[in-house]
Amino acid sequence: FWRQEIRLFDAVGFLALYLLYLSVVLIGRYVNNKIRTNVPYKHQDDDENRDEENLTISSELDQLQTSGTLSDNNTPPTEIPADSVKIKFKIFLAALNPIDNWGEINWFWRVYQIVKSPMDILFRVTVPVVNKEKPNNNWCQYLAMLQCILGPLFVVFAINIALNKIPGTPFQVWHVTVIFGAAKALLVGITTTSRAPKYHFIFSFVGFVIAIVWIFTIANELVSLLKAFGVMFGLSDSILGLTLLAWGNSIGDIVPDLTMAQRGSPRAGFSACFGGPLFNTLLGIGLPFTIQIVRGGEPIALVCDKLTLVLSIGLVVSLSFSFIYMPLRKFQGNKLYGIILICIYVIFLIACIVTEFTVMKTGNGACF
Repeated sequence: FWRQEIRLFDAVGFLALYLLYLSVVLIGRYVNNKIRTNVPYKHQDDDENRDEENLTISSELDQLQTSGTLSDNNTPPTEIPADSVKIKFKIFLAALNPIDNWGEINWFWRVYQIVKSPMDILFRVTVPVVNKEKPNNNWCQYLAMLQCILGPLFVVFAINIALNKIPGTPFQVWHVTVIFGAAKALLVGITTTSRAPKYHFIFSFVGFVIAIVWIFTIANELVSLLKAFGVMFGLSDSILGLTLLAWGNSIGDIVPDLTMAQRGSPRAGFSACFGGPLFNTLLGIGLPFTIQIVRGGEPIALVCDKLTLVLSIGLVVSLSFSFIYMPLRKFQGNKLYGIILICIYVIFLIACIVTEFTVMKTGNGACF
């Protein structure tokens, strides 16, 4: 803060801190496995549920073999007539179907599924998904052929190179993308059947890359939307990041963390609450800043104001409280600990909002 710039040493320091964190976690885990005593905590054994699920899947597959129809609207079967175009097309329609358990959900979730259906279908036709927990590893021949064309086509349009012309030719990038995609789709159609091929795992890597492009695209749109809200209501980027953007990012973490805790792994959920933000902070700042400074050769200037100072104080108070309280409790979290953390968050959120609409509006918001 006092220099109001990030130098190469600072950016590399973020990366070094994350490596140090990983080393401490791995070494601590190794030592803990050697000397630990069993600590009782809520545990849930899912073996019986998993066996019942596998039995249900097997029964459905048997039904498919005898009747030639689909009993699950979302996962393709494993045992089907490989040469039957009719069955392949039914599998394709089932794989595209974004509606789950329509007859078992209430009206609210039905409306929700209808609203999200267009985006869900776009995800399905562009992002290959290899799921070992689903029958046939979630393989669908016709869908894979369609993804070979639409997936790369979406990528070139998303990164704004689709309309660029290829030097020395009259073709644009998207023309070549469609041609190569069609060739790949033809190859998949010739070399595969309704069973997952040996090279099905390659689709998982392709899907990972396309998913990153989707995240990049959606993130850009969300940032633009947040800036529009900021202009409409006169809010700074800090307040938008502290409220709407922070809440949106946290929802994706809350659900899996709570699920892990409820399914008998509270330590994993608790660790993810700290490990996720630490990863985003240290690598999210260290890696791009290091690359930018190495390329540009100049430090990156920071804008420090009183709102940033309040945010930093809130972070220090919260982490310091956890650093002191948890060892005193022998790292056993309780309801009081959660209530205090919520109170700290609410207090500093109110302090930031008050700072934004009082101190920052006067024009005297310099940090130092």
